[in-house]
Amino acid sequence: MNGWYSKNVSQTQSIYRLQLELRLIILLKWALRKWTLTIPTAVTHSYICRWRLRLER
Repeated sequence: MNGWYSKNVSQTQSIYRLQLELRLIILLKWALRKWTLTIPTAVTHSYICRWRLRLER
């Protein structure tokens, strides 16, 4: 009984770990996609802000 329980727990933990890794991979892919979109827009936004500040001066 005890041996079966520990075996079952380890199996559940490995499944949980796999799900966690999958979620991390998905999160990383999403973050990368988001970053590739965010970085250029952030850069252009900062340039626009600087340009506006120059115009206001």
